[in-house]
Amino acid sequence: MGKRETADQIQRSFIGHKNIDLYGFTVLRGPNRWTYRPVLEALVDIGELEDFPSNTLHGFPQRLRAWLPSLVEHRCSYGETGGFLRRVDEGTWPAHILEHVTLELQNLAGLPGGFGRARETSQRGVYTVAVSAFEEHITELALRRARDLVLAAIADETFDVGGTVAELRERVAQSKLSPITFGIIKAAEKRGVPCQRLVNCDLLQLGFGAKQQRLRLGETERTSAIADGIARDYRLSKQLLASCGLPVLEGQTVETAEQARAAQADFGPAVRVRTRTHAAATTSDPARLHALFTSLAATDEEVIVEQDIQGETFHLLLVGGRLVWASAQAAGTPEVGSGLDLSTRVHPSFTNAAALAARVIGLNIAMVEVVAQSLLLPLRQQRAAIAGITTGAQTFTKVTAAPLIERISSALLDHLFNVDEDGRIPVVGITGTTGTTATARLLAQLIGRSGKRIGVSSKDGVFLDRRRLPEPLDTGWHAAQQVLANRTVETAIIENDLYAIAETGLAYDRCAVGVVLDLDPQVKIAARGIDNAEQLYAVLRTQVDVVLRSGIAILNATDANVLKMAALSDGEVMLFAAGGLTPALRDHLNAGGRAVYFRDDTIVLATAADEQLLLSRDLDLKPGAATRARSSDGTSIAGAVAAAWALGTPLELLQIGLDAYAENRKASIVTTA
Repeated sequence: MGKRETADQIQRSFIGHKNIDLYGFTVLRGPNRWTYRPVLEALVDIGELEDFPSNTLHGFPQRLRAWLPSLVEHRCSYGETGGFLRRVDEGTWPAHILEHVTLELQNLAGLPGGFGRARETSQRGVYTVAVSAFEEHITELALRRARDLVLAAIADETFDVGGTVAELRERVAQSKLSPITFGIIKAAEKRGVPCQRLVNCDLLQLGFGAKQQRLRLGETERTSAIADGIARDYRLSKQLLASCGLPVLEGQTVETAEQARAAQADFGPAVRVRTRTHAAATTSDPARLHALFTSLAATDEEVIVEQDIQGETFHLLLVGGRLVWASAQAAGTPEVGSGLDLSTRVHPSFTNAAALAARVIGLNIAMVEVVAQSLLLPLRQQRAAIAGITTGAQTFTKVTAAPLIERISSALLDHLFNVDEDGRIPVVGITGTTGTTATARLLAQLIGRSGKRIGVSSKDGVFLDRRRLPEPLDTGWHAAQQVLANRTVETAIIENDLYAIAETGLAYDRCAVGVVLDLDPQVKIAARGIDNAEQLYAVLRTQVDVVLRSGIAILNATDANVLKMAALSDGEVMLFAAGGLTPALRDHLNAGGRAVYFRDDTIVLATAADEQLLLSRDLDLKPGAATRARSSDGTSIAGAVAAAWALGTPLELLQIGLDAYAENRKASIVTTA
């Protein structure tokens, strides 16, 4: 007889046949119930592994450490180095481990972000796992590979960690943003300017609606196509610069070795040979000239032969006419910013000449290349000249130095936005479990006569100044994006019903006004594992979490769960009620807050010291009246009036809008009858 199997062997054999199922993938592209940043959310069914925490899995902690030693940096649970691995030793479940392995695989592949959560659902063995998703398709692959790794470690099977990381790195390299674009995203976040990628490339939208700016690599909307064309034409750009009295190196583009020799005869005997993207090499030897031409011609770029003057080659980068960086070109490389920053040691004559060169060509972002003995001495006191000028688009692809990227990114934002601007328009977000569409509809009527162009995204559709656009892909994130990306919109109203936030997240990072109407604890979103009041609260509070410090959170004072959200707002809190003055409203007013409520045939806009009244004709909002509006109608009316007040809408315009709503509502009731 063979040896009897040990309990550990039986357990490993049993576990080796178990699986972890992943399903219900969704990408939350904006602020969501987990965090402010995009995450990939998935439902994870660990099945019978629910009965096997990590401390019961023979050798599992040791294999996990050996395969991913960098997990020691995860501080989970204990807030210290090694915290997560300590949890693994003490006992945690595969869904939690899957979260951390996914994040670490992404980190090893070069993706930013370290947010992760694993939470139980009401179904035994099923968890919701959410992880940072800077590149959502790569994150999904990382999650699937993490599942394979965890299962292999549990079953004591082999797993190719190096091959997996290499696979993910290749995917990152294929879709990775350029260093300068990533730098701009970080700089925008630091400054509080909304920033998002458009169509998954280096094209960025900074800001919303009418205040947005778009930029791609080194080109902004202020970059003229004519100027770009001139800068790319070596002969024309040199002629224009010379016509303004700027000293330029004489030179020409050549297509054959014979033309190169003829140019040497004109400008030599020593000449500089280069292309727009290859650093200049100096020679007076015809054979060397021929070899240089042959090598550069093979790059399919224009070959330039120009006169040589004694000195170094310097790069002067200007954004909006301001010198951002100056450095000497490193020998043998065209890379910009690889040398020491000399911008504080540039004589004003060089700065002025470079700024004039950019204006002559018409570029708001330009790299001016000069040859001089020193940047410290006046330009005219030495034999110095401009060798060329290139656009930001031509330049930024060669920028990899972190200090220069940070400097450029900051300068670009300063160029596009004044010091007191952040590219934001007033955004009103409306959420709750009922009445969100009606509230958005009424709010649009209340502020529609303000003279500003209003954009609305709701279940009624997408509207731009009452003009309904074709059906969007959905009534959530994509519909809101249509409004926020439209250059005519000056105020945006975005309906974010519970399901939209749970399925896609918010379409904006922050808002001026956030309205929460109610929280029905009986509502469930089974597809997302949301089935209790606490989880609903986590979803709906997202709207309050993103209210700006200068903004206003508008909350239903008659809903205890909603009223609790007042403590979450960074900005002012305004309360409302679909009825009379409640104790919560009275306390709020006494504390210096604002409130909206009903009194007989009026809607009261109250502060501790003052009241403004709106006549609610035909709405019949008297408490106790048999024909009074339904509670949800009253909530929508009070919430919309409060939001319009928060936006600073004059009382007379509020009254006109409310009367129009009452007439429409009356006509609708008559038609229905």
